[in-house]
Amino acid sequence: MDFILKFNAKVGSESDAIFVTDILSQITLANSWWEDKTSRTWIIEILFERENLIQVSEFISKLYEAFKIVITDPEISDLEQRDWLRENQESFPPLEIGQFYIYGSHIKDPTPGQLLPLIIDAATAFGSGNHGSTRGCLLALSQLKSTDYTPSSILDMGCGSGVLAMAAAKLWSKSEITASDIDPECVRVTVENCALNDVAHIDVLSGNGFQNEIILSRQPFNLIIANILATVLCDIVADVKNALSKDGTVILSGILDIQKNMVAETYAKHGLILSDAIPVDEWVTLIMKSNDL
Repeated sequence: MDFILKFNAKVGSESDAIFVTDILSQITLANSWWEDKTSRTWIIEILFERENLIQVSEFISKLYEAFKIVITDPEISDLEQRDWLRENQESFPPLEIGQFYIYGSHIKDPTPGQLLPLIIDAATAFGSGNHGSTRGCLLALSQLKSTDYTPSSILDMGCGSGVLAMAAAKLWSKSEITASDIDPECVRVTVENCALNDVAHIDVLSGNGFQNEIILSRQPFNLIIANILATVLCDIVADVKNALSKDGTVILSGILDIQKNMVAETYAKHGLILSDAIPVDEWVTLIMKSNDL
């Protein structure tokens, strides 16, 4: 049974509350936010496992430096010992997103219709399909498949739980797929999820991002998926461009609506053309294509 902590704090606006809780939803059990009309601030509440304390604390400590978000009255407290992870997993219903049926191991119903099944348990690593940026990527992959697009080599940079690499493997079973993350826990979980979903041919790598020697040796890729953060996407634009084939496609996500133009313009300056933008909640996923032909 996991030991659960609760984090409470105040932020200055609804958009800040949405941003913080959405980002942290990738590594926490449950998040909520509401307005305190008396103080005219927004309260955020986050439940997470003790083993994720360092990750949560580091993210919160960097909120102002990276995003100019001010957090006040932070407080961390213990919760009673219950099987919060199991209760959280069972609270998530199966998801039908594009061509995919995403469900937890507690779901025993058969996969509906012609959808492609993906078993992903919530709160094991970044990305269980519930977050708007992940859903946008799954819709983008489904859209590319519907146009008969067939990439021979695919890179999922910042793979988290591996859900996007596995989704690509389900769509394009003969493609060479590489998944990479700097977090060893994400790498471990991705390897387990690949075996669970019978897509063990995905090569999962740890660390160094685009500077990983194996990734460098496999360039160029026909399709690159990067579901990270808008600021990071802008920082790595040159690496993405260098790793992409001349006729390549990039799926970019982790982007808030208000950051869409910033990311699209940054990539346009490096020769990528915006093909489509897929909005999900307050997030947007961009499909961009190389203009080097």
